[in-house]
Amino acid sequence: MAEGVKACCCLLAKISTATGDTTLAATEDCRRRPDLDPKYIEKIKTKSKPGDQNSIVEMDPGSFKTLDKSYFRIVAKRRGLLQSDEDLQDDIESKSYLEFQTLSHGSNFFKDFGDSMVKMSRVNVKSNRKSD
Repeated sequence: MAEGVKACCCLLAKISTATGDTTLAATEDCRRRPDLDPKYIEKIKTKSKPGDQNSIVEMDPGSFKTLDKSYFRIVAKRRGLLQSDEDLQDDIESKSYLEFQTLSHGSNFFKDFGDSMVKMSRVNVKSNRKSD
């Protein structure tokens, strides 16, 4: 799947969990917590049909092919499509950072992003199952 988009079947699973609407078929591995904005749920439902394995929804509508600062506004409105987006709202430190970036229009986002990429490059990734 292309970056910046999410499969509708996974989103319908999330919506089904959030609304209790069991008519929305989806795979079990895509189930998420019910934190999406109800208005956004309706928008996704118009683009996604139950059982549709091919349709996609932009994760950052309007700029899904670009790394930009609009992400923070989307997550702050509870329109983040990934579990990690939702988790930002649950952690006090992360939520504070999210609120700052939203209010400051992502003023130091690119610097912070660069710093985090450097930190991630230092993580030792395990390359075989025996070392897990």
